[in-house]
Amino acid sequence: MKKIVFLSLLFLSGMGKTVFAQGDCALFTMTQGDIGISSETFGVSLADFNGDGFLDVVTIDAYNKIEMYFNNGDGSFNTTPLVLGDDQSRFGVKAIDIENDGDWDFIAGPLNSSSNGMEVWENDGNGNFSLKADGLGGSYESAYEFAVGDLNGDGYTDIFYPHGDISIFLNDGTGNFFDNGQSFYVSSPEDVVLADFDSDNDLDAVLVRGGSSGFTGKYFINDGTGQFMDSGQDLSYGCEGVDAGDIDDDGDLDIIIAPFAGSVHFWMNDGIGNFYPGDTLQEVYDLFNAVIVKDYNYDGLVDIFTDNNIWLNDPDNPGHFILQDVEFNVSTHDFDVGDLNNDNMLDIYIGRFSSSNGDQVYLSDSPTYEYQEMTICAGDSAFLQHSWQTEPGVYLDNAGCMQLMQTTLSFYDPVNVNVTEGDHSLTAEAEDAAYQWLDCNNDYAPVEGATSQTFSPQYSGSYAVEVTMNTGCVDTSACYYVISVGLEQHSGEDLLSIYPNPAKDRVWIDAGARAIRHIAIRDFSGRLLLSESYADGKNRIVLSPDSYESGVYSIEIQLDNNNIVHRKLEIK
Repeated sequence: MKKIVFLSLLFLSGMGKTVFAQGDCALFTMTQGDIGISSETFGVSLADFNGDGFLDVVTIDAYNKIEMYFNNGDGSFNTTPLVLGDDQSRFGVKAIDIENDGDWDFIAGPLNSSSNGMEVWENDGNGNFSLKADGLGGSYESAYEFAVGDLNGDGYTDIFYPHGDISIFLNDGTGNFFDNGQSFYVSSPEDVVLADFDSDNDLDAVLVRGGSSGFTGKYFINDGTGQFMDSGQDLSYGCEGVDAGDIDDDGDLDIIIAPFAGSVHFWMNDGIGNFYPGDTLQEVYDLFNAVIVKDYNYDGLVDIFTDNNIWLNDPDNPGHFILQDVEFNVSTHDFDVGDLNNDNMLDIYIGRFSSSNGDQVYLSDSPTYEYQEMTICAGDSAFLQHSWQTEPGVYLDNAGCMQLMQTTLSFYDPVNVNVTEGDHSLTAEAEDAAYQWLDCNNDYAPVEGATSQTFSPQYSGSYAVEVTMNTGCVDTSACYYVISVGLEQHSGEDLLSIYPNPAKDRVWIDAGARAIRHIAIRDFSGRLLLSESYADGKNRIVLSPDSYESGVYSIEIQLDNNNIVHRKLEIK
């Protein structure tokens, strides 16, 4: 396969014209070329099939059997394959977890009508496979690549299969697939990619086709249930490979197409699934059979891998690409990209269509690293690896040409904002911290001078505490209602009584010789439930607490001498 090098692109006037400046910011070395020497490889798919933490590979031995090669743990492969299936013509293969049990199964697709149909191979979790379904959908007139993804939003992976007609096989949740009955004819299908092109949270499909100008590619829109309709948009013709990615970093998914003969080119998305022709990578005119779009260098921009060349997206001008000084001059129909030796870099497995030469492995050269540790407050996030991270872990970001920044992210313990309630006070449980008590009924305004761990308010009300730890982490407690000891009793009010207490149906408030001017009832979050004024004053009030839930409430009583009395009322 190929080597990688940076290229910067500058637009000339006119669509698809580019000027390139070559660099050397990514390097690959072919480390193995003897895999399956006697096999002509069609399909290739990487996954950790035996659960040892390293990517293995399943390949289609074109007109014979299925071959699986297990990773030795260093990015090389044991060249004695696990051989599956009988002799027949197959083409595409995809790793898939058919029943969401955490291990990788795979599906092999037929090549033509002489094949049995689709095969579903189930993994026991240790890299041992049994044929779960054979001849899915029957034989096909012509078939090459297919795509897998959750087409109907039920959480299980389905199959989109073009073969002249297009078949949609939905997963029933146990790894059994059934045809949803939809059929629409598309001549000469070559490859298909699933992605959410119209930003409605379901997977749409773009299919490319071989043949002449009458055989245009198609964009099909998913209704969310796995039913597709033709958008009416015609794309490129005479193409072999297709993938999707945000080429220009504008937040939507574009289309990347590799023609059988010509130059790799783009169809740009307007954000809602309408496509217009984009740039063409004019510096390479070649035969292409596949294309993969992934971020190679952790700069947050997608890069382009084909079976002949590699381009890196220009971070100074997203959507322009830098051709790498690597070429894979082999006859191939498929390849796959993944981290084969667990060094954090993407490597390449290329399937070779040759009876005298084996498949090839290209390992990326390791970058140099810069290291940093970052500790942030619980509940906060850090922008690492091009998204906001909320979990501890190790994250990688581009730090220059063949350089990565490795950040170890950790979190301080959550701030303890528990509060202990006393009769007329509140105490923050957090130790060795700074405290500021807040008035919840006054838009959480700080209470002047209330900076001790224990708080006894001058006025009854609802209060919270803001706790600042020595790490700089800050959090605020819930609100608690407190009756101030300073307002609990006033001279002459000791005769005021509330009965019965606890109450159920009725409660009497008796102020004796005093007149009651106003009554307010609050729950112990401070929420006001009742507020009544009595202009003439009454010395005996009867309330009906039926509408209140069982619990303890605060009654605030204003008397005719403007004294305010607080009492607790329990309702059964």
